[in-house]
Amino acid sequence: MAGKYEDLYGPMVNDETFDLTMSERMGALVALQWLDQNPDQVPGRTMTRSDMVEAFGEEYAEWATSRLARIGYTIVPDPEPTNAEKLDKIMEEWPGRATASDPTFGEYLHNRGVKAPGGDDE
Repeated sequence: MAGKYEDLYGPMVNDETFDLTMSERMGALVALQWLDQNPDQVPGRTMTRSDMVEAFGEEYAEWATSRLARIGYTIVPDPEPTNAEKLDKIMEEWPGRATASDPTFGEYLHNRGVKAPGGDDE
C-alpha cells in the first residue's frame, strides 16, 4: 500500500456511516499506527475459492490461483456454513417445499442429523 496506514485515519473517522466514540477513534488510530510499525503482520489480499471460481471458472482455477498469487492474492477456502445456512439448505431440499406444519417435517430433519436443543444427544 502506498503511504502509511495512519493516513487512513481521517477518512475512517470522517465516514458518516459510522458514529465513532472517542475511544473507538483512538482505537482506530492506535491500530493504524501499529500496522505502520509492523508491516510484516499486515494481512495480504485474499479471495475465497468460490469467488475465484465464479470469476474465472472451475476449468481455470489452477491457472487463476497462480496468476493471482503473482499480484499478491491468496486463495482461501470458503468459510464453513453457519448452522442457519445449513438448515436453510435442508429446507430448500425438502421435497415439495412443504410447510413446517407437515407431520413428516420432524422426521425429515431428524434423518439429516438436525438435533433439537436440550435433547439427550447434546
